[in-house]
Amino acid sequence: MASLPEVMLVAFLLLSGDAGEGGEPGGVDTCEPCTCSETHADCSSRNLTTVPKTLPIGIQTLDLAHNSFHELIRKSFDAYANLTTLNISYNKLKFLDRDVFEHLINLLILDLSHNKLLLSEHSYPEGLFRNQKMLQQLFLQSNTECNENYRYPDTVFSDLTNLTELHIDGLKNFVFGKGFKHLTKLTSLFLVGTCDIETVRNYSFTYLSNVQNLSLVHCGIIHIEQSSFSPLSNDIHYLDVSDNVDLGLIRLGRAFYGLRNKTVRILRANRLHRHRGTGIALKCKDFASLKYITLEELHIDDNRIEVVDMGITGLLPRLKRFSGRNNLFLFGPYVLTGQGLKEIEWADISGQSASTAEFFNQNENNLYLKYSRKELTCFPSDETQHNLSISHENIIHLDRKLSGSRSDMNYAGCTFRLPQKLIFANFSRSKLSFRIQKVSFCNSTFKELDLSHNLFSKWEGPIEGFESLEKIDLSHNFCDYINNSVFKSLSRLKTAKLGTNFLGYAMKDIQFNISILEHLDLTDNKIQELTRSNFMLLKSLKYLDLSHNDLRSWNADIEHMHNLRTVNISHNLFADFPINLALQIDRLNSRNLSVDFQGNFLQCNCLTLKSLQWINKNSNIFLNMQGLVCMFNHKNINLTNIHDIVLELEKTCASYVGLMIGILSIIVLVLALYIAGVVFRYRWKLRYLYHLMRNRHRGYLPAEDVEHEFEFDAFISYADEDRGFVVREMREILEDQENYSLCIHHRDFLPGEAIAANILKAISSSRKTVVILTRNFLKSYWCRYEMEMAKMESIYTGRNTLLVVVMEDIPVKDLPMDIVEVMRRDSYVEFTDDMEGNAVFWQNLKRGLRG
Repeated sequence: MASLPEVMLVAFLLLSGDAGEGGEPGGVDTCEPCTCSETHADCSSRNLTTVPKTLPIGIQTLDLAHNSFHELIRKSFDAYANLTTLNISYNKLKFLDRDVFEHLINLLILDLSHNKLLLSEHSYPEGLFRNQKMLQQLFLQSNTECNENYRYPDTVFSDLTNLTELHIDGLKNFVFGKGFKHLTKLTSLFLVGTCDIETVRNYSFTYLSNVQNLSLVHCGIIHIEQSSFSPLSNDIHYLDVSDNVDLGLIRLGRAFYGLRNKTVRILRANRLHRHRGTGIALKCKDFASLKYITLEELHIDDNRIEVVDMGITGLLPRLKRFSGRNNLFLFGPYVLTGQGLKEIEWADISGQSASTAEFFNQNENNLYLKYSRKELTCFPSDETQHNLSISHENIIHLDRKLSGSRSDMNYAGCTFRLPQKLIFANFSRSKLSFRIQKVSFCNSTFKELDLSHNLFSKWEGPIEGFESLEKIDLSHNFCDYINNSVFKSLSRLKTAKLGTNFLGYAMKDIQFNISILEHLDLTDNKIQELTRSNFMLLKSLKYLDLSHNDLRSWNADIEHMHNLRTVNISHNLFADFPINLALQIDRLNSRNLSVDFQGNFLQCNCLTLKSLQWINKNSNIFLNMQGLVCMFNHKNINLTNIHDIVLELEKTCASYVGLMIGILSIIVLVLALYIAGVVFRYRWKLRYLYHLMRNRHRGYLPAEDVEHEFEFDAFISYADEDRGFVVREMREILEDQENYSLCIHHRDFLPGEAIAANILKAISSSRKTVVILTRNFLKSYWCRYEMEMAKMESIYTGRNTLLVVVMEDIPVKDLPMDIVEVMRRDSYVEFTDDMEGNAVFWQNLKRGLRG
């Protein structure tokens, strides 16, 4: 028999189960079909038609968006009195029961947007919000169809005394009635969703005196009456009238009258003109009321503004931030009056579809600098609007005149005065096409300057007056030349973005000389090679980006960069990690250094094994190892398993080491034998050329194209054993009797000079070389050498220099083939002892010497 405690436990469990199935609100486990936590229930996109009854009682947030509610009955939310946030947007509600929110006294945020709740008493019955005294944010936009008969049910909204933010549809010629005067805490009003206002009346905001944030974006506004904004708070944080393309800046300017003596922290007036027609001219008379408005931030993007009166900057003395992106600004003289914006700190004038007006030339520049020093202003008053002597028409004439002037900043004395507090300026995507030559700026406090996506193709410099600049962006400028002095005066520059140019062609001459530079971006510059001096002076660099270039090797020096944190050389043409860079990283010995090396065409083979071993050893420094891919065994593989790849390559490559050494040895041996054969075959020619150049260098021989008289008639080549015949007979007969000049080596060679040099000098300075052919001659090395040099002399000079005197009867078989060839090709004489033959010999010899 069961004990009493066991019976009580079973009864308790049964009772708990019955309570959960009875349809009453329960715990987290009974949340179907929603997703719940203790304080939040997400019932969105469940195709619900009624509010679930099984949600936790204590939830504070209930999301019923994107369902199929057509109506909400009285007791729909009675069980969830703790709700602070209720979202019923994107349903099909057409009306609300007067008591549907009766018990939601803690509600702070209510979203009823994107339903079919027309702005009428039928959809919003009086007393609907009588208990929502704590409600702060109400979203009712995208409910109303465009109908002139609708009006705001102000008696319904009058109960929302704590409402601070209201999002509601904009009605044609709308008026917020007397009921809204009770909404004393309403500071933010957003007319959005279905918004077709057309005209903003002078009395539209009469009972909204505390509104500080007003949005009228995309509301089809055509006209704003002069005093429409007068009832608003004197301290307006945010006013946005953007995307009213039929309103126009001029009509808006006239509506500024209602903001006189007020402070407007942020004014957005973007896209108030359609993208067609001519550009817009901003004239002082149209914006006279700005002088009496304390405006801190102005956005007039995408308005086709083309020219501006010179004094208009004087109307904005308190302006701190300005955005004029995507306009058509001409380069006019008004740019020289920028110093009138004395408080401006931030300016974005990017995306200009600029006209063809060129930069000032010298005379015009001086003229408008003179005008700018007068600090021309609009001088508006209540009754009259004083016009400047430089009108809109004059400015148009000026711009046309400037179209033929030079576009180079090449006037050395040109000084541009900048607003004293301007820190950031963006001139990107504005089709600026100047050569950056020497130019100076005054009053510059720039810290960041964006000149990207323009056409600054030559950076010559120096740029002076930007001593405070810390960041400059000159990327996407088609630059192919950069002078080392261009950044010389930028002593505080920390970030330089120079990517997507053509600096690869100029890298061999570039040396970045900014000592405190921390971030250098050279991505996509077609860089093929670096030099050691490129980064030698960058001692503080932390980030170096050379990605998307054409690097195959690494010659730059980064060993001195002890603060370096990231080297990005991804997406280049490296076949392996450059060993030179690896050695420098090892010497840096930095634990915080990271390398991005992905996207290269890596090879995994025996030739790159050393590089792969280094990557394996230092894999912790590589960013995104999954992005490292190499070609291994004809397949692209990921280097996440580089350890296994290295082991396999080490085994494979080791087995081929001996074979590779053997093959290399054979190749070297074959090449050596081939070279030796070539040298042996042309040994005499090489010797001749060597001594010829040597003698010519030392001044022994004249240049080939210079005519000269020979010093000797004949150089006698003989063996020392045949000296007697040469000294006694030849010298006496040819020199003493016939006045021939003979070169005899033991008599005429230069003492102390090499024999080979003396021989070549004697042959070159003699008309003929006479060979005394004997068996002793054939045995002598130097005699053979003299004959070979004489043959080379004949070949290179084109004259017949050899004359052979056969002194002995030597069989042809005992003669070398080269001598036989000489005797067959050239003349020779035979010596004889008989009296008649001897006389004939000397006659033939003398005739041969003259030939």
